[in-house]
Amino acid sequence: MQRLAVLTGILLAAAITASPASGAASRTEYIAQVDPICQGAIKDGKAALKKATQGKPGDSRARGQGIVRKYTIFLKARLRILAVDAAPGDEQTVHAWTVSLGKAFLLGQHYGRALRSGDQTDASATAKKLKRKTNSATGIVAGFGFSSCDDF
Repeated sequence: MQRLAVLTGILLAAAITASPASGAASRTEYIAQVDPICQGAIKDGKAALKKATQGKPGDSRARGQGIVRKYTIFLKARLRILAVDAAPGDEQTVHAWTVSLGKAFLLGQHYGRALRSGDQTDASATAKKLKRKTNSATGIVAGFGFSSCDDF
């Protein structure tokens, strides 16, 4: 049993170190790698929200559940974005953007949970914070050249 655990650890370490790092030589290349991730997450997030609320107009619990799913999709996309190395010279901007996105997406999940639980006071306060954090993230990469990630 102990040998199996050691072998599993060695294989896991080998798999992690064998994975090639995805890097971009230029901003254009970075955008070409990251924009499709954003585009897919936005599409999947809209579909999750639509599916959760379909046939339930005005149901804040269903809307809350859809919002939680949407921001879970966005968080997973953020992890994929983090796997792409920024182009030289863009590291600080990309780092600030991904940190801001992470905070916004966690607020989005909190907002969805508040709606789902029926806590309108918390939902309203969180919605305001979410809007500010989302605007902040968008502002960091304004003019960066994204086509889809600007809408994240």
